[in-house]
Amino acid sequence: MVFAVLPLFITSALGAPVFAVGLIEGVGDGSSAVVKLWSGWYSDRIGWRRQLAVGGYGATVFGLGLLVAVTSWPQVIIARALAWMGRGLRQPIRSAMLAGSVDKQDLGKAFGFHEALDTAGALIGPAAAFVLLSTGHDFRTIFWFAILPGFLCVILFALITRDPRRGRPEPVPLRVPLPANFWRLMGPVALFGLGNFATAFFTLRAAQIMQPELSRTAALAAAVGFYLAHNAVGAAVSFPAGWVADQVGKAPVLAVAYVTFAAACVVGLARARLRARWSRRAGWARRLASSTVSMAPLTWHRVWSRAPSGH
Repeated sequence: MVFAVLPLFITSALGAPVFAVGLIEGVGDGSSAVVKLWSGWYSDRIGWRRQLAVGGYGATVFGLGLLVAVTSWPQVIIARALAWMGRGLRQPIRSAMLAGSVDKQDLGKAFGFHEALDTAGALIGPAAAFVLLSTGHDFRTIFWFAILPGFLCVILFALITRDPRRGRPEPVPLRVPLPANFWRLMGPVALFGLGNFATAFFTLRAAQIMQPELSRTAALAAAVGFYLAHNAVGAAVSFPAGWVADQVGKAPVLAVAYVTFAAACVVGLARARLRARWSRRAGWARRLASSTVSMAPLTWHRVWSRAPSGH
């Protein structure tokens, strides 16, 4: 719910320039990446990693809750960074718990199913934000509404989940060498990360394109609808993509995902030079095409299939 409207809140409500969106996204993703490195390493060495993940969920809720009180866009940097540090804390642990809960041959379906449900949840939030914006509510009302499911998530993860790893983990050396296959996978994943970009910019572009034809409120609501359509495609494709990866192999499906993303970017760049009405159609096509194969579950379970057993 929050991320469907955050770039619009930054530029429209706080009056920030567009580069501020990129700065906030970069600081958030960077802080998350740093914490992930530590969280994954540390969680292999402790017997209470589930509780650490609960703390990560709580940090995310607290950081996003701070958005209710911000009055200038530099303050959003702090809130976003804190929220994404919580994300970086919980994600490696959650993925490790998920991988340890299923057989190796079912990793694709497991991660695909998780991604589908995660994205389906991201449909409900933007849909609620779309309704709230369409009925004249402001951004801070949306942020207040978003706090409730965040708190429920923290409570449910703390009470319901169980760590499949029993007892205390065996002592792990300070440095654990990873297999060559793992590093070969990291190459294309890192290369894709360099060329990837935040969905926030497409939300902003959708609002800009539609505003000459629609009122400001209607354009903002339509941009959230754009974000909603993007998540709908991702939710529909994630589980089938994971199932196919289990059948034909993870590398071919992941490669198709990367090629699809690159082709959609080329089409989007070419169409961007046409008139506004064609640019609007290209924007929709680009986001839907880039979501045709959901890459997140494929990357995660390919990483786990290449990691040494027991880690």
